[in-house]
Amino acid sequence: MNNSTFISEVVTNMSAKTNRNGKIAQMVDSADAPLTANRIAIVWDQLSKKRKAASKEAVVTGIPAKEMLEKPEHILSFIQQVMNSSCWAARRVINSGKQTDLANGLDFSQSVAEQAGNIESAHIKDVECTLMDDFQILNELHSWLCGQMNYMTDLTHCSCSLRKKKLLKVSGNTRTCVWISTMCFQSSMRKPSS
Repeated sequence: MNNSTFISEVVTNMSAKTNRNGKIAQMVDSADAPLTANRIAIVWDQLSKKRKAASKEAVVTGIPAKEMLEKPEHILSFIQQVMNSSCWAARRVINSGKQTDLANGLDFSQSVAEQAGNIESAHIKDVECTLMDDFQILNELHSWLCGQMNYMTDLTHCSCSLRKKKLLKVSGNTRTCVWISTMCFQSSMRKPSS
């Protein structure tokens, strides 16, 4: 069975950046575990232990600990960014399947799907299934980390949603209503509209 996921490719792509999430992604890539979600948890644990050791040393020496650039709490926003990027990767795969190369009739969506997350099929159902599996993994990890960081009072949930959006197309005297699927990421939970 093929291990279809956007998560590992997204983290690898993020590790090329020089911002905070890029640094965390580099630590995740260097962690030793087969699954990316497990490596994210390992990095959180390493950052927590590093901060505790620095705090103890500060108490012993009387010298304030150097502020950490990457903190355990940053892993929560990192997970949300991974989910957001996974949604964009899924969208890119779905959009690649909508068009064929007009010169020779070839469909390049499969190569885009393989590059985006080792996805076996670029069909919308398969991409959505993979994205929802990734969301479940990241949401469970995010929830577990929130439980570990219960000293923080304003934690938001990681969420991913697939919505239908009504689009009105006007061409001359003709009006057409088209429903399009949009994948979006929300940094906070919202009540579903009725």
